Amino acid sequence: MKKLAPCVVFFSFFLWWNSFSLKSELEALQKLSPSFSVLPKAFFKVVALGFSDFAEEILFFNLLADLGEKKISIEKKQKLTEKITVFSSLSPRIEVFYTLSCFVLLFDFDDVDRCLKILENGKKTLSTSWRIPLTEGYVYAFHLGSQEEASKAYREASQKTGAPSYLFSFSEKLRLGKVTFLEEQKTKELLFEEKGS
Repeated sequence: MKKLAPCVVFFSFFLWWNSFSLKSELEALQKLSPSFSVLPKAFFKVVALGFSDFAEEILFFNLLADLGEKKISIEKKQKLTEKITVFSSLSPRIEVFYTLSCFVLLFDFDDVDRCLKILENGKKTLSTSWRIPLTEGYVYAFHLGSQEEASKAYREASQKTGAPSYLFSFSEKLRLGKVTFLEEQKTKELLFEEKGS
């Protein structure tokens, strides 16, 4: 037991010392993250030293912090839009990035085209996701009023593994023009409930 005590003390000191080091490294990376994220994807992976998933998550948290501000000026909106676009070009494997960014661009910045481009990139990056085409269907159906495009998106979402069985019948009702307010509300609830899981 006496031989173990110095090891425990050393290990505790090591953890304590590294917590300060890690904190300063994360703060430095956070300051660098806007410029770090504008690197081309191939260079990004090299600079991330094999930890591109971790680096993407740090960049995403940085973006979330910016989006969480209560008052966003027009200049800040332009910078955030650019940041979202650049981050999307890295093709992060973070599903919620695509859906959240689309909603921010759609409802806060009134930029439908960019929202749809972000979702298109998300569908390429995360081809097994049903939430991204579901979000696309929502934008087409309830924001743009294009039931034909919405029906295609909901049908695509319904064909993905883990998608709710409700989506296929909803795509058919959209195609036939038989959508009621209750079904719209059910889709909204589904969108926001599934984000948490």
